[in-house]
Amino acid sequence: MQVLLVAIGSHGDVLPFIALGAELKRRRHEVTLAAPAPFGAMAIRAGLGFHRLGTQADYDSFAAEPELWRPWRGVRAAFRFFSALTEPTYRWLAASWRPGEGIVVASTLSLGARVAQDKLGLPLVTVGPVANANRLRFTAR
Repeated sequence: MQVLLVAIGSHGDVLPFIALGAELKRRRHEVTLAAPAPFGAMAIRAGLGFHRLGTQADYDSFAAEPELWRPWRGVRAAFRFFSALTEPTYRWLAASWRPGEGIVVASTLSLGARVAQDKLGLPLVTVGPVANANRLRFTAR
């Protein structure tokens, strides 16, 4: 089965998708991850196909944004970065998805995946972290 993973964010957002992809690959699925540029080498080491969303410079600029680390202003800075990846994510999914052959699994910040679901009718599972007591678990919505 074709599994297209889309993870947008920092290490805490993307690394669980690399682990998920590695396990799906071990189970003989065809897995490709779309994520910000800095995660390419990690995805390839895990045996995944990789599609770069944005450049290293885009990601570095996002991470260095002073507003990002301010409680009330950080959301605006983060949303600028996430929304800039919406169209590239949509275009990649439109070009890569093979109807009837797989599924898309996306992080909660992957706005382009939801646009692709609406416009193309592709099957999408959104996965996000949920804090529960003192542990972190992932749930599909």
